[in-house]
Amino acid sequence: MRDSASGEEGRPLNERVAAALQRAVGRHGLALGAILLVAAGVFGNALFVHPLDPDNMVALSVGPLHHPWDYFSGAAHTLRRPFYRPAAELTLWLQYHVLHLQTHSYFAVNIGIWVVCAWLSYAYVAVATGSRVLGSLAALAAMLDGRAILATLWILERQSTIALACGLGALLLALVPMRRRRLLGASIFALLLVAALAKEFGLAFAVAVPLLAYLQRLDWKPVAVAAAAAVGLYAVLRFGVAGGAAGQLCDQMGYFRHTRTVCYSQTPFSNVKQQVYNAVASFVGTFLPPLFNPDGGLLTPSVRGLVVPVIVSAAAVVGFVRRPRWSLPLLVLVAVNALLNFVLYRSRNQVIGLTALYAAAAIGLEWLYVRVAAQAGRRAFLVAGVGGAVAVFWLAEQAVLRPRTVQNFQRVAAASDPCEVLPRFPKEIDRSVVRILKERYHRPDPGCAAR
Repeated sequence: MRDSASGEEGRPLNERVAAALQRAVGRHGLALGAILLVAAGVFGNALFVHPLDPDNMVALSVGPLHHPWDYFSGAAHTLRRPFYRPAAELTLWLQYHVLHLQTHSYFAVNIGIWVVCAWLSYAYVAVATGSRVLGSLAALAAMLDGRAILATLWILERQSTIALACGLGALLLALVPMRRRRLLGASIFALLLVAALAKEFGLAFAVAVPLLAYLQRLDWKPVAVAAAAAVGLYAVLRFGVAGGAAGQLCDQMGYFRHTRTVCYSQTPFSNVKQQVYNAVASFVGTFLPPLFNPDGGLLTPSVRGLVVPVIVSAAAVVGFVRRPRWSLPLLVLVAVNALLNFVLYRSRNQVIGLTALYAAAAIGLEWLYVRVAAQAGRRAFLVAGVGGAVAVFWLAEQAVLRPRTVQNFQRVAAASDPCEVLPRFPKEIDRSVVRILKERYHRPDPGCAAR
């Protein structure tokens, strides 16, 4: 064993990396191929979206309008972008200065990040259960969930998937034996810091990652130190350097059966009842999304609409109770992500929570299958086959629905006129972006950007 290990260390780095990739792809290549094929078939049309809607035009203007440090110092924040998410904005700045306004590339990056998230989710479930099938089901279910579709259609919404990808990466690194403590600790620190700087919901991983190491009886203290250091530096950057980077916010918010316009001042808790409602609704809505509209208002769902969420939630509860070493960190992700949604309920902000929920459900299903197999013998294969067929049917239905969402978004975005959007957001949208988009999408108006 030692000879093989020393021989491995003596090989050139590029050969070791190639060998590791070959082992990973050789064992898990089918799952990765399925994720890539589904992503291409479902989200491929997003590459051709005309980014003429206000949100995408604001995102495309991030690069030309500001210096990179402006994102970290808070100087780039406006009423349209009041939150502190410099890591995601930095990727837009880099992409603009490398590829300029090649709009399809922005959507390609968003889809690519979402694929990485699905792959990492698959990896976690596969490690926890030993099942590549359950890992694939959890990854595809998260990727096809309707709440996450805007991660591919809104350019700046990559902030959610960057936070998720970095957090899942840190979660998996926490399982690696501490042979090189400094390198591993530094990697976990960097991933957790980027996750938080991409979107504040990434802070949930700073709790989940040390908890996972502790539950797995690993050397959790260095992991906890790395997580605490990441949170500490995030706090210094946000509150020390950027001064909090959160101004007044006015938006539509649900409150029980009503949807109303709510404005927050710069004080942290200026509307406690609304904020408590937002957090509780986000937690419940992660498990049972049909109960709420996109703004958080209560709905009366159909029984059919509740069937799949109830089954997924029940399987996740089984995972939380019967496989706590693997599932409790996922429950923490759901809970802390919901708590961090206290400012504003939006279903798209549940990406971290829903990914954790599907992973926990897959872990719960693995426990149930082992239990059934022990009692039912060969009939367990029949039960598993029926359950697998139902899961595949549901995933196929989602794979049909999501392209329709892309087409509807494309139709609405293409009908938007950049020259009408510009006066509404003069500080957030760059005039050169308006001019280039007008020319590219066959809407010549030489005086538009000059007005």
